[in-house]
Amino acid sequence: MSKKLAIIIMFIALGGGAIAYTANQNNNDSSNVTSTSSTSFAETPTNEAEAETVAGSGSYVEYSETALASAEGQKVLFFHAPWCSQCRSIEQGIKSQGVPEGFTIIKVDYDSNQDLRAKYGVKLQTTFVKLDDNNDKIDDFVAYSEPTFEAVKRDYL
Repeated sequence: MSKKLAIIIMFIALGGGAIAYTANQNNNDSSNVTSTSSTSFAETPTNEAEAETVAGSGSYVEYSETALASAEGQKVLFFHAPWCSQCRSIEQGIKSQGVPEGFTIIKVDYDSNQDLRAKYGVKLQTTFVKLDDNNDKIDDFVAYSEPTFEAVKRDYL
């Protein structure tokens, strides 16, 4: 086998592996609507109409037009990327600690929602954006340097 052919086969194999890995990661990403309380995390059905919020707690939901329109309390977009370790750390805190009462945190995929990023001026994953009742930006907070939900609650919520 020639050296060129071996190199071409190697690139094809690596590319196929990368595509398979990406497809697997996308399949593993949860699109569940979830609710949290201050002490536990409970998954609810993906059908937003069936989602229930634990009494006295906020909500953490996946972004959709419907989720944004039906969000209760103070709406906060969380621009999250599944490959971002800081985002995963913050999300782990959200799920384990729960969202404070009166807030709905809406998880927005940083990579696939470029129009929302442009609309709200988001330049970095781990960005939180508070919205008013008309879904206009009130302000934002980037939790990249201290990627914990404690920091988000302390400094922003």
